[in-house]
Amino acid sequence: METISKFTNCHLAISIHTDHVDMYHIIELIENLSKNINIHILLMFNPDKRTMVHMIYEILLEERKFFPFSMGVSLLREGARLDPRYTAEDLQWHRGTAKNFQAVVDSVPNIKYTPPVKNRHDFHIFYDIENNGQREISEETDHGLKITNGMLKFTGMYCIAHSALLRIEDGGGCKGALCRAVPITGNIFEENCLLKNREMLIHAVQCPYPMCGCSANDVIPKFASPEEAKKFVEITRERQAKLFSSTKI
Repeated sequence: METISKFTNCHLAISIHTDHVDMYHIIELIENLSKNINIHILLMFNPDKRTMVHMIYEILLEERKFFPFSMGVSLLREGARLDPRYTAEDLQWHRGTAKNFQAVVDSVPNIKYTPPVKNRHDFHIFYDIENNGQREISEETDHGLKITNGMLKFTGMYCIAHSALLRIEDGGGCKGALCRAVPITGNIFEENCLLKNREMLIHAVQCPYPMCGCSANDVIPKFASPEEAKKFVEITRERQAKLFSSTKI
């Protein structure tokens, strides 16, 4: 990670699920990596464990006073609607999480977090959608609204895995994107894992789902045509080869 970060803008995303979280490990990652690698933490709000979610949130607020990272709290959904187990108090608490986190960030201006994208406020993702025969260009940033408005339907399209993301699972298995449709392609605990499996690090996966449920995956390039997907894979593999040749991975 440290070697690659000298050549690329690395960004580590950590999703915290209350069913099997090890907060000691999360804190260890923050304290060891946050000063060199951009870290974004996404806390999943399980309504059955709201007390634990609140506790973890407070722990992270305290940690942010000393180490730079960004954070968000994600609500669970059932298709296009919010999980019905949320109470009005839950939603009110959730609305305040971003504001409270920003207040902590503002209180420690010396603990600076550099967004992983240069000129982030000039970086936009546009969705080109055909709706009832009419073309619409949208720039909705709320992932939940994008699902509700049907903006994340990519069924049958070719998603280019590993062009932007690398998922590392508990046992060391790694694959492109976070999607269940993308297969494990190697294990980081094996010597030269990335080098041996680089031909599979970037490939096209045809989307089998009615909706893309992950805010990380929905920005990965997708193509309706397998020929266009193949061309994009060739371009990204060529760039990947240059990265591998310039590093000792």
